[in-house]
Amino acid sequence: MTAAPKITVEGNTITGNGDLIYDDAAANNKAFTSENLKLTIRTNTVDSTVDTTKGVKGSVEYGISETVATVVKEALTTVATVNGVGYATLADAIAAATPDANGVIIYEIYGKATVDSTGWIQVARADLTGLTKVEFVGKTSDAEICITGGLAILADQNYDIDVSFEALTLSKLNPTYGGDYGHSTNYFTTWLRNTNAAENTVTYTNCTFPNGACNNQYGKTVFDGCKFTNATSGKYNFWNYGGNTEIKNSTFT
Repeated sequence: MTAAPKITVEGNTITGNGDLIYDDAAANNKAFTSENLKLTIRTNTVDSTVDTTKGVKGSVEYGISETVATVVKEALTTVATVNGVGYATLADAIAAATPDANGVIIYEIYGKATVDSTGWIQVARADLTGLTKVEFVGKTSDAEICITGGLAILADQNYDIDVSFEALTLSKLNPTYGGDYGHSTNYFTTWLRNTNAAENTVTYTNCTFPNGACNNQYGKTVFDGCKFTNATSGKYNFWNYGGNTEIKNSTFT
């Protein structure tokens, strides 16, 4: 019995206005299945202008088999975009992002983006030049950033920047108290322990905190139009350390 062919597509940057994949089975009125094709697609950067639903042979475009379509959809589901380029994970977006002409990185969030790393999770990669601000913006009604680890916070320890979040659910699972973090890791937290920290601000606008929030103790924090809840026994809607915190137009339930 002939073994099913194995195809792996990984580590590529795919741009332009063409089609992503040609499916020879579909073109011949047949269909690939998981038994006759082992297709793996992961960690690729694919421009939103690329059509992922069909391929071309000669001058004729063909659709793709259901099995191929499922692999493509799962691999290329975008949870974050930066400068029009989509990424399957927020971690991938952060690893690739560079500032725009104004010195800003804008992460546009679609659906649920999980943050599975622990420790001080940097909102921008190291060795960038001209960075002045990082923004996280929800683009769908279910846009969410979820920190899953115990001792884990979002942070910047490298630059002189402000960080903002808009129209997002910001959740924190596995509340854990520990060491340098104190109570911050019981809640959704972003800390700026960076250059000129006392003058830098974390701003949350129209955000929802289902597991509570903690302020940026090293500088300023603004919550505007936010909703705070927390059903976890013994925990709070909001934990405030030092710094300068302003909360306005918000609700606590």
